[in-house]
Amino acid sequence: MSVDLARPARPLWKVMGMALRGKAAVVDDEILYPADDGVPMDDQTHTRNAASMTEALQAWLDARGQPAWIGSNSFIYYQHGDPRRNVGPDYFVVLGAQENEERDCWRVWNEGGLLPQVIVEFVSKRSSRKDRVTNFAIYRDVLKTHNYFICWNRSRRLEGYVLEGGEYVRLLPDANGRVACGALGLRLGFEGRVLRWYDAEGSPLPFDRERTTLEAHRANQETRRADEEARRANRAEQELARLCDLLASRGIDAQ
Repeated sequence: MSVDLARPARPLWKVMGMALRGKAAVVDDEILYPADDGVPMDDQTHTRNAASMTEALQAWLDARGQPAWIGSNSFIYYQHGDPRRNVGPDYFVVLGAQENEERDCWRVWNEGGLLPQVIVEFVSKRSSRKDRVTNFAIYRDVLKTHNYFICWNRSRRLEGYVLEGGEYVRLLPDANGRVACGALGLRLGFEGRVLRWYDAEGSPLPFDRERTTLEAHRANQETRRADEEARRANRAEQELARLCDLLASRGIDAQ
């Protein structure tokens, strides 16, 4: 996905052509805004990472009652009436956004001016210059995204930036190679070839399958605890009955 700030908006018929190649489009003031350019991510690892990061983060945000919209490989339009003014991050997070199942792209003017606080780009040969130069400047100067991450999946390399005084400042990874994301209060880092979110305690935010396994494990533990409590109570009752029988055999009323 590309951005050309100098060129005027495309004619409507050309924008319509983009929409036909993309997955969806919305109409605003008779102008079509495609959801994407119909070009998938260059690497299936990118797609899997974006999907797994989304499910883990969404569950974490939901548990805290934090409304947000997490976009993946879709357009952000930042100037009303000009569909050329767009970027298409591989992954982005807009905190404070209300849920909208019909939302296929992000039009800033229709969202109360909300902008993404977090953007992640998965670098490929085709996108390297865009991620590190062109869109880097747009995320910094136009969207003013608080945290920007550039990720190389194959080499498991991650660069993180935070916006300070209108400039992106490079963040140093911790001892585990994870980079802080102040906008979310989390860290981002690799576990094998998988890019994951980590909480303040250093635990990865679980994926759906991991959460199901964890919940089943906790349920089993609760069942075992309940069974053990029942066995203790039964042993206590048996011991009390034995003592009562012993006292009764000696003519002592246990009551």
